[in-house]
Amino acid sequence: MSLPVLLTAALYGTTAHAAGSVKFENALKACVDIKSGSPSTANGQLVLPTTMDVKQIIAECGCKSAVASYTSQVQRNGYLSLLQSGTFSLWQSGTHTLTLASDSELVGDSGIVLTLGCAPPD
Repeated sequence: MSLPVLLTAALYGTTAHAAGSVKFENALKACVDIKSGSPSTANGQLVLPTTMDVKQIIAECGCKSAVASYTSQVQRNGYLSLLQSGTFSLWQSGTHTLTLASDSELVGDSGIVLTLGCAPPD
């Protein structure tokens, strides 16, 4: 690793992570395309930079608002275990950094399943 990369990681607390693959389950695929970068750790959390391309409003996919929800789960030995969940505004295309795990050590080198769907009503 080069000195500039090491210095950047030291200053900002972000490093590459050896997590397994991220599998997307996109219930909104008729309305939203997802492109992701590579998972990385930031201050001990595992995060995933994503670009969401909104092709049509998510109400067309059954959502009651422009708020989407996501869950991330680690896949080990054939079982899924919840890591993180959250909501975010999805009324237009843009970038989002999704927290996959509040503690990156919970993932190790296991695969992650990321599910995107409509946020539940309040």
